[in-house]
Amino acid sequence: MTRRKKPPPQRKLQQITDSSGWTHVIKGPPGTVNAGTTGIRLEDGKSTGTKYTLETYLDRFRKHYAPIWQGSDCFKSLSRMFEQDILPAENILITQCVCLGLGSMTAGSESSSYELAALISILEMLGKEHHIQDIVFQDPVFNALDHTILESLGYTVVQSPDAFSKLNSTTFLFAPHLECFHYATALETATPVLSVGSDPQMYVEGLLSSLAESTKKGSRQIFHDFLGKTRSRPMPDFDRTPWCESTCIYWVKSEKGDSCKSKIEEAVRLM
Repeated sequence: MTRRKKPPPQRKLQQITDSSGWTHVIKGPPGTVNAGTTGIRLEDGKSTGTKYTLETYLDRFRKHYAPIWQGSDCFKSLSRMFEQDILPAENILITQCVCLGLGSMTAGSESSSYELAALISILEMLGKEHHIQDIVFQDPVFNALDHTILESLGYTVVQSPDAFSKLNSTTFLFAPHLECFHYATALETATPVLSVGSDPQMYVEGLLSSLAESTKKGSRQIFHDFLGKTRSRPMPDFDRTPWCESTCIYWVKSEKGDSCKSKIEEAVRLM
């Protein structure tokens, strides 16, 4: 008689706080956390395991990460979504991009490099309709080489918490798996006109349970208000790393369209 193998234990979300005061969200069993490298996001995926220079990283990015992303079904589905739902939207005006919690491309997970490739492709699509003047990155886990790489691509890297003050109603916010407190802080500052981020419901049902009651209540209200102002579509699946899991694309609702919809619904209700 053959015995069935036990399914592998499901890895749980954990939060830790490092010496700089940033909270890190990770997957893994207790006792396996390295606060110095996980970042302020849900980390998962294969480690780079490579010592890079600026030249060797950019070479690998252009020959490996970018082509794999651009050839993926995820990118193709995402492109269709932008062409059909986002680029034609007349109420969307984007003048800047803020990326929070990307993670180290050179000392962390390969997921960060795929996310960078995804962000660059999204910016290229948005560039067809929008003049994006500033592209800002912030993550306290960035090392000197990460700074150099991003700056060589023409982007600006700021120290925490400077990026939060740059958020406004014309911002494209890119922040997949950002820790819930920082996610709420960003959304409280301003409702970005377009964003790629975790499904707030995941935080409401999970990680918020570990917060103080006053913080929990405030975060819930921020996420509730954000969801009330936006439409969303789930990110398509990406087969290389799980960064698209529990991640959605959000864009602000059209007041004109929503007004018409409300009038139609009211008319139907009164019939």
